Amino acid sequence: MWKKLFVVVAVLALAALPVFSAGQADTTTQSAEPIKIGVIQDLSGPGSVLGTAGLNGSQLAVDDINAKGGVNGRMLQLVPYDIKSDPNEAINAFKRLADVDKVVAVLGPPLSNIGLATAPVTTEKKLAFLGMFGDPRCMLGEKMDTLNPYMFLMQPSTQQTAITTGAYLVERLGLKKIAILAAQDHAYVVSMANFFKEYAKSHGIEIVAEEWNKQADIDMKAQLAKIKQSGAEALFNSNPTQPLVASTSQAYQLGLNIPMTGSLDFSAPYASLVSDSRMATRGWVGLELNKAS
Repeated sequence: MWKKLFVVVAVLALAALPVFSAGQADTTTQSAEPIKIGVIQDLSGPGSVLGTAGLNGSQLAVDDINAKGGVNGRMLQLVPYDIKSDPNEAINAFKRLADVDKVVAVLGPPLSNIGLATAPVTTEKKLAFLGMFGDPRCMLGEKMDTLNPYMFLMQPSTQQTAITTGAYLVERLGLKKIAILAAQDHAYVVSMANFFKEYAKSHGIEIVAEEWNKQADIDMKAQLAKIKQSGAEALFNSNPTQPLVASTSQAYQLGLNIPMTGSLDFSAPYASLVSDSRMATRGWVGLELNKAS
């Protein structure tokens, strides 16, 4: 639901932006042209589950707005590119959207490595990039002290999510021994895992196991077996959708039936992807917890 809300709000906000061409363009011609909005998503790589959902959600919002007459008589048009979770593909696509497609702004993926890679290009092109990056460094720079005026985070940051989910395990459930499982090659989840470790340290929480996987992994039984042996009372599973679904299913198979929380990927479509509906009840996501509270 929250991803759909982001798309609608973002598209409406972008549609309201003034669009100017060089010099004094003919207003009649301009009013007949669509307002172009760029979209860069992973449609065929390891992040394609959320990428495809993001593009579909954007298109639904655009179709709805256009069916109601568009914006000031002008239709909206998405210009999508498949970046395959590759930062270089994202940089090239962003430059093309700015220089060739002449979009008014770009909607981005839930991939922090993409946000980090394209941030300098947004400043160069002076083109707004609205994405679900998560890692606050995408907006504030490596030292978290410089605001990029063209980067917009459209979901809770990794720091906010780590604190919210950590607080649920500690303050609501009273758990003190927590294990971590995270994808080491995914900027978003690594950032979240690090913020969670900071939270744990400041609240007297013992990290009894810290295991790592890669975002393309589909077999994490070895890591989960170590977590089970550690005596962990809960698992902070900081993974993107595919390995999150796989690790949850495998934890259930290994009898590791402890509360899990972690990345925002516990939200839709996670519950529909696990093989047993009982597994879906083992995970909580920070955004939903915050909303419920």
